[in-house]
Amino acid sequence: TAMVSIPTFLTVFTIVASAEIVGRLRGGKGPFGWVKALPWDQPMMLAVTYAFIMLGFGGAGGLINMNYQVNETVHNTQWVTGHFHL
Repeated sequence: TAMVSIPTFLTVFTIVASAEIVGRLRGGKGPFGWVKALPWDQPMMLAVTYAFIMLGFGGAGGLINMNYQVNETVHNTQWVTGHFHL
């Protein structure tokens, strides 16, 4: 599980930290004021938000593939050798 969770944690941290830096540079104050200060009118913010949401869906699929019993129930096979990355 560490081989899955550590890289995913680093990806989540990098996405959130990068967005927070941009929000703070644009004048965001307070614990979550930086979220309002993000450039929501730019298409790049939609791409970053979409990537973050898809990371969550991919992580859920990875948990299914990582757990042998759940994988057997969902896929009706002994093991799935690979999975799609969203």
